Amino acid sequence: MEVKEQLSGARRFYNAALAEYNNSIMTFPSNVIAAIVDFKSEDLFSSSNEKRENVSIKDLF
Repeated sequence: MEVKEQLSGARRFYNAALAEYNNSIMTFPSNVIAAIVDFKSEDLFSSSNEKRENVSIKDLF
């Protein structure tokens, strides 16, 4: 259960950082630099319910 909570926290942290990045490349004046460097907006992380099912560690090795 602890691993699931840590993964959820990491996903929230990643999505918050990515949302801040996406917002920053769309607002002036950083959008000017982003256009010059060719930074692109990225999609937030999400996973389907099928991928969230219990994973067997034995299958990984």
